[in-house]
Amino acid sequence: MNRFDLPPKFVGGWLRIFLGTVQIVCATTTMILLFTVGITPMTWGFVLGAFTAIVISRLLCGRRQAGR
Repeated sequence: MNRFDLPPKFVGGWLRIFLGTVQIVCATTTMILLFTVGITPMTWGFVLGAFTAIVISRLLCGRRQAGR
């Protein structure tokens, strides 16, 4: 294990919960903003935040799911 490897329990537990929460909050906020103010830079910021959380989640946790 080199200095860039994360412990499996950290990636499997708290980090996944945090990333899932970020995805839910960003997606919900994006929908609320779309219905209330339309497509604004703030809305795009939340879209980018949700997308970033999804990509990080897939990169860190998606490897184990493919082996099932």
